[in-house]
This record gives sequence, C-alpha cells and structure tokens, in this order.
Amino acid sequence: MEGLVLKFVTIMHRLVPLSLPHFDWLVQLWRVPSMRSGMRPVAYAAGAGTMISISAYLIARLSGHDSGVFTREPQTVLDGPWYAGWFSDLGGAIWFACLGCLALAASQRSSRREALSMAAIITLLMGADDIFLLHDAVYPMAGLPELIVGGVYLGLIMVMVATSWQAIGQIGVAGVAAACMFWSISQVLDHLYLSEYLWEDGAKFIGICVWAVTWAGQARAALTESHAAES
Repeated sequence: MEGLVLKFVTIMHRLVPLSLPHFDWLVQLWRVPSMRSGMRPVAYAAGAGTMISISAYLIARLSGHDSGVFTREPQTVLDGPWYAGWFSDLGGAIWFACLGCLALAASQRSSRREALSMAAIITLLMGADDIFLLHDAVYPMAGLPELIVGGVYLGLIMVMVATSWQAIGQIGVAGVAAACMFWSISQVLDHLYLSEYLWEDGAKFIGICVWAVTWAGQARAALTESHAAES
C-alpha cells in the first residue's frame, strides 16, 4: 500500500505545474517511516472514498440513472424543501455516531469488547436499514417481510444480552430493554396506520437516542478500563 501511495504522489509531482515547485515536500514526508505510519489511515480513507465514488458512478451507469440520483441530497433529487426529512436524517446521524463510538471502543482490550463488537454490528444493520428503508423496499424482494426482519434484529439483541449481560451490567441491560420497548411501540403504531406519523417516528427516534446513549456509556467505560490497564 505504501509503495502505491508513493508512486501516486511521485506521478502527481511530475504532473503538477512548475508554479508549484515545493510540492516535493509531500514525497519527502512520505519517505519518513514515522510519517508514513501516521498517514496510513489517511491513505486508506482516501482510497476507500475513491472506491465508493467509483462504485456510485458504475452503479449509475449500469442502472441507467443519472449519477446525481445516487450522489446528491434527496431534497435536491426529489425537488423538496431543504428541511424535508430532517427528523429522519438526525436519527441516521445518531445511529452512525453511536457506531463510531462502538467501533473505537471495540478496538481496545476490555471486558466489554465482545458486547461492543456485537452492538456495533447490530447498530450498522439497523442504522443502514433505517436510512435506506431496506425493510420496506429491499428485504421483501428477497422474501424477507418486515416482521421477519424485525424478529432477526430482536434475536440478535437477545443473543447479545444473554452472552454479555455480566459485562454491560444492569444499566446496560436496562438501556437496551428501554430502546427495544420504544421500537416495539413504534412497530405497533406503524400497523395502526395513524394519520400522524410523529407518534410512530417519535417512538423510534426515542429508541435510537436511548440505544446510542446506552452504548456510548458502555464505550466510555471500556475505554477507561483499557486506559487503566495500560497505565
């Protein structure tokens, strides 16, 4: 990976106009082992972002859609007001902020590591489902109705709690149970076909908040434990 990045930087150095004669500092920095080690995550992130962008372009070409359908904001594509879906977007942001906390904490050694890893997987699955409405449009095409998908999520959560309840403690178990309670209320309200969506979406949003706060607390405890062990 380091060799590819160095070749890329060198090629770019040759292509840059002569008006930027000091561009070679980047090449020199990359040749320093400590700098190369520190910049490795940046290189990986840039590579991942590039690959995802290329994938979006290829999917657009293969599907016959304009690339803007995949890359631009839904408000722009659907010609809606700028504030359309802000409540749902906020829920998505909380999902993935929680995922970031869990991923960081799960990368450290602690008694909660297994629970944090499992919670990160569940958060990724449920967060992606919530943002892209996979349970409404994608999973049914694979023969998985919404009820089955919800059962799978609940089953995963129950397995996580059953195997990790001692590690996350009573507070962790109570937080997970409270989040599941609000999500269950949301599901019931969804099947009542109420004209006011706020009741259903509000219950789901509260569940997301409770889930995120619960696991942010567990992540903090795990990081504190890991730091103490290293001291």
